[in-house]
Amino acid sequence: MRVKRLIGTLTALLLFLTGVRAQTPDEIMRNPDYIWAEGRTDAAALDGLIPKLSNIPGFPEEAVMETYRRDIRRIAMTLTRDRVIRYLTRAQADEIFRSRLQKIEELIQYADRAVTTGHLNEARTYYLWAETYAQSLPASYKAIRADIAGKMAVIGRSGGTADVPLRNIRSEVDEIAMALNPTPAQVPVTRDLAPSGTLKPKPARRPVLSPLAPGPEPGPVRLPVPDGSALYRPQVHQDQAGTDTQAHQTRKWLLAAADNSGRAGMLTGFAAAKSPVGVFLALRSDFNAPTAEAYLCQSDGKTDSGYFWADGQSRKNSACISAGVLMKILPSLDGFAGAGYGSYQVFWKDTSGQWAKVSDLSCKGLVLEAGLIYSFQRFSLGAGIGGTAFKRADLILMAGIRF
Repeated sequence: MRVKRLIGTLTALLLFLTGVRAQTPDEIMRNPDYIWAEGRTDAAALDGLIPKLSNIPGFPEEAVMETYRRDIRRIAMTLTRDRVIRYLTRAQADEIFRSRLQKIEELIQYADRAVTTGHLNEARTYYLWAETYAQSLPASYKAIRADIAGKMAVIGRSGGTADVPLRNIRSEVDEIAMALNPTPAQVPVTRDLAPSGTLKPKPARRPVLSPLAPGPEPGPVRLPVPDGSALYRPQVHQDQAGTDTQAHQTRKWLLAAADNSGRAGMLTGFAAAKSPVGVFLALRSDFNAPTAEAYLCQSDGKTDSGYFWADGQSRKNSACISAGVLMKILPSLDGFAGAGYGSYQVFWKDTSGQWAKVSDLSCKGLVLEAGLIYSFQRFSLGAGIGGTAFKRADLILMAGIRF
């Protein structure tokens, strides 16, 4: 009965871990927490999802949201039946802008360094690019726009720009600038206007090997860099603090663990950046010295040669090791399931001072474990169940940090 109950419980928990994310299309469409669109093809589903995202209060208009297509495709999940469904939660919608925000932060860093070394044309180029990127962010990111504007006011907008080697950034900035419908004077960060008013490529002034390579600019000039040059951090909802900010970062866990068999140890886990799946390793032991058994007995006192006469002393030796898969279920909730090897040995001491192993209370062999880990900011709590050789079940409790 105990073995059947253990198997049933493990099966139910494993089905829960694998089934939480596998929602049906109808459930997603009825759930107001999801933003979704469907189409005959994946591209058509994305075409339908972008206008819905642009209708979220404070989000950019549709033409600008279109420049986020690659990020939306990466973040939005897919379901297929007779039609394709692309969907994501409101919290995931905020993640669309994180990669672009990271580019802005890097450009500001390049520009700040260029200012301190006197390469004002390069600094102006980076600030202008960062400004164009920032104009494509939601209205809630207005603080970073003000930061860039303050820096531009120090070095002036009327000076020249420099040809820098970030070609992929340059093309993306041009795409965003066109989506924002700028005037012709706002477009040519890296281009000039021909006499007719048409755009023409701006020739490279010199080979550039790094963003801060020296060029034919004035000598070093010391200018005050406005406060606030530290990396900007967007506002997040209170219930997302400490969880969504780490959504695309490498996740690591280190938790102390204990179970009702008297074993203590640790669970360590790792998940790569942007991956919902990771791995874990768990070790637990009662740290008792090994016991040398003289013979076997049963819990009813029977032995191969008669009956066992106990003096009242008992001892246990128990340890287990397991490894498996971690799976992200919600921004703050992860599940784990794995297998390994374990041993649980019970010994009784007889009146002659010898130790007998109680065979029907002892077991060793396959270990199965599954459970959940909830994280809040850097703290994590976990609970799970485990079984050894389909004979003994354990409740596992954990506490530690995620970093």
